[in-house]
Amino acid sequence: MTGFYATSRWKCTFGIFSIFLFFQGCLLCSDGYLGTGMYGADPIPRVYLEIPWLILGIFLLLWLFHWLF
Repeated sequence: MTGFYATSRWKCTFGIFSIFLFFQGCLLCSDGYLGTGMYGADPIPRVYLEIPWLILGIFLLLWLFHWLF
């Protein structure tokens, strides 16, 4: 029973982390441009920097659901 409890607790922690990554990617992608420079908005949109985190969150969620069901 200890092994099952430890596995379930690990999956729960991993799931919370992956959901956090997914929503962090969503929020940062919708935030627009990465700050303001001396001459206005930065030329690098923040969405390009946060897409990898969004993709990682999606894959972690899919992996979690694959193991849960």
